[in-house]
Amino acid sequence: MFKKWLIACLAIENQVILQLENHYIMRKAKLISQIAEKTGLSKVDVLVVIEQCLREIKDTLATGESIFIRGFGSFVTKTRARKVGRDIKNNISLEIPESRIPAFRPAKEFIDGVKNGVPLSENTQGKYGYYDDADDE
Repeated sequence: MFKKWLIACLAIENQVILQLENHYIMRKAKLISQIAEKTGLSKVDVLVVIEQCLREIKDTLATGESIFIRGFGSFVTKTRARKVGRDIKNNISLEIPESRIPAFRPAKEFIDGVKNGVPLSENTQGKYGYYDDADDE
């Protein structure tokens, strides 16, 4: 069953790209290039902004707070309850402590765009960010 979903695993420039049913996973370098091309910013400036954005998300979640981005989704932390696990090899019970994990909840607009195959930028043109005509004033 796993082979059905995983078509190929290729090593390219010491990075692994997974090809899942003819769809490639976008790497950070490609994301930076596309943002730089669309905004006219340099790749270095885009890299700095993305790195700082990711750092802020990690730091905020580490403190237990959530982040809500309208039209995109929420970054939250979930608490996994304490539970009892089993070490099958030694046949003993282990107590697994409560832990927090990061999670992402997509917004309705984001989910609808993915379902319909419509890029988010086409849904929000003229409403938010650098697509807004009001920025020219």
